[in-house]
Amino acid sequence: MPGFYHFLPGATKADIPTSGKLSLDVLARHGLDDVLADCLVVPDQCVVWHGVGPTGESGALLYPRPKTGTDPKQWHYVADIQTWLPVADGSQRWIGWQTDSPPGPEDLERRFVHHAYSLKDSLDRDWLVPMVRSPDPQRGSLPVDYTFNGTGELVRRTKPEHQRLWDLTGEIVDSYIKGEGEKRDELWQVKAAIEILSCNYRLGTGELQALYECGCGLLDTQRVGLILLMACDWELVGEYESKKNEDLSEADSLNALSGAEGSDPATLQHAGS
Repeated sequence: MPGFYHFLPGATKADIPTSGKLSLDVLARHGLDDVLADCLVVPDQCVVWHGVGPTGESGALLYPRPKTGTDPKQWHYVADIQTWLPVADGSQRWIGWQTDSPPGPEDLERRFVHHAYSLKDSLDRDWLVPMVRSPDPQRGSLPVDYTFNGTGELVRRTKPEHQRLWDLTGEIVDSYIKGEGEKRDELWQVKAAIEILSCNYRLGTGELQALYECGCGLLDTQRVGLILLMACDWELVGEYESKKNEDLSEADSLNALSGAEGSDPATLQHAGS
């Protein structure tokens, strides 16, 4: 199936060229710098069209091409076969999809995917959640750099492009697993889950909004908590929780994080590395 379209009202060819390379600075003004970070080459990785879009004004339509090679029926704006909605993030961006073929996880995958855990959405489709950190450093799915310190000891260095995720999961460990530091509210948890998934998928708040309108329940009170724990290696976290509080079962500890009842760890699958 085709992926999502993005329409940027008022964007010109000087801002968004139809060939060459897209500017991350320009994309950032439209809330797309993270979402499209791995498909900047036009038209090989992202197709650009200029014309009148769903707002009735001229602008740029961008279509990041999926790894599957699936192309849409039309590269440009065609109201009769597409569904569009405004993204509620202050960017004035609109997001759209081919009405008869809404995107699935395979259509939103980044060019390089970090395998770890598999989580099913409401349509029984698998989404891969990266294991950013683990009590066992050999289990993490993100690559690290090796170097040596002044005494010749091996040192693992987080790659710069993954530093933000590493710091984020550190906050998850401190707040929810160790019970230290500031407790995070529901909005923080949801945004953290989106950022974790965005390591593997072209996904932001607008894409989450569009998936919901397509009938896909990806994030809810159960899945958000599971994603946060998966990113910190929930299998070993479960062992830690058991030692910390023998009266708290692994399922209960997952529920305590997600704030929901009925989370079932048996639905999780380890996808290998």
